[in-house]
Amino acid sequence: MPVKAPEKPKSLTWTQVKKHIQDFSQASLLDLIHQMYNANDINKVFLTARFQPEATLGSKELADMKKRIHRLMCPNLNRYDADPQIREARKIITEYKKTKDTLGTLDLMLAYAEAGNEFTCTYGDIDSPFYDSLCSMLDAFAKLFQLSPDEYRPYFQDRLQALARSASNIGWGYGDYVSDVAKELGVW
Repeated sequence: MPVKAPEKPKSLTWTQVKKHIQDFSQASLLDLIHQMYNANDINKVFLTARFQPEATLGSKELADMKKRIHRLMCPNLNRYDADPQIREARKIITEYKKTKDTLGTLDLMLAYAEAGNEFTCTYGDIDSPFYDSLCSMLDAFAKLFQLSPDEYRPYFQDRLQALARSASNIGWGYGDYVSDVAKELGVW
């Protein structure tokens, strides 16, 4: 008779976690947060974004995320024979949004559009769903940008202008769309 493997335990819910930590001393809680901080880069970014958001822009962790987005959205077809990994690149941004760091989120969103744009300029036109994804990311970028345009314009004006110039000859209405977004945001 075959032996049945034990069932994998379910992840703890927040209520269960809260029950475990509610009686921690301040020192124990600080130790736990310290361990989490050291466990991985996303935790470091999250805590930095929460307590010192201006430090995330240009940080090593954010730069690494931008590189991952670039590799996913603009893979080297000559080496990897791969298509852009839209879902995986968007997942990075979705996870980062949880930090509540608007500036860093805008940076990653624009990096996504820039990498997708570069892929098209390097390898030629893709398809409508690809451009729809780039446009929806630009929509999300514009919506977040418009919360405080005077604050964000200095960080992103040059990049948005470069994106609009680069996209100007891309079809599917994408080039016109990028130009319209740049105009709407007052950078073009």
